[in-house]
Amino acid sequence: MKLSELKNGETAVIVRLSGHGGFRKRIMEMGFVKGQEVTVVLDAPLKDPIEYHIMGYDISLRRKEAEMIVVEGTLYPLLIRQKNQGLLSYRWEESPQGPPRKYYMITEKGRQALSEMDNVWRELVQTIDFLRG
Repeated sequence: MKLSELKNGETAVIVRLSGHGGFRKRIMEMGFVKGQEVTVVLDAPLKDPIEYHIMGYDISLRRKEAEMIVVEGTLYPLLIRQKNQGLLSYRWEESPQGPPRKYYMITEKGRQALSEMDNVWRELVQTIDFLRG
């Protein structure tokens, strides 16, 4: 998926930069490097430029420039954030069909957080049921 394909508010992780020379150097100096999380802040009404949030900065790129940046979908940034919070861990396994695969597992801290969220959800459902009569 290309960075230019994300919609307002969507987040992704940079996988690869296309292009070379001055463009590649300039874009990397702005923080657009492999593994970096980037969020679309605003897609201009005429579709150019697009404003992104990366490394604490808001940066505008032309759509043609954003088309040269390959990103992963929004699931992986969520998994990475949860791993960084200690809610998930992962392991790599060799695959007979292609590259090694990453498998995520919930940690004890993640189970506790899930239990807390489940309790909040149940209370919300009970409240809504009560209000509905």
